[in-house]
Amino acid sequence: MAQAAARSVFVTGGNSGGNRGIGLATARHFAAAGDRVAVTYRGDEPPESQGFLAVRRDVTDSQLRWW
Repeated sequence: MAQAAARSVFVTGGNSGGNRGIGLATARHFAAAGDRVAVTYRGDEPPESQGFLAVRRDVTDSQLRWW
């Protein structure tokens, strides 16, 4: 079976106050699979990077949205 090409994955909610939650677990899963991952976080400290890019951004704040 041929291995799938690496994907680029953007996950929101990687850290909302600690290294926990479904967003962080999702980011870790994709990174472990060899995908390129960017994850947002709202806390003061970024989640412990395990092969992904952490970007401080509160996507719930409409003033900070880029879309």
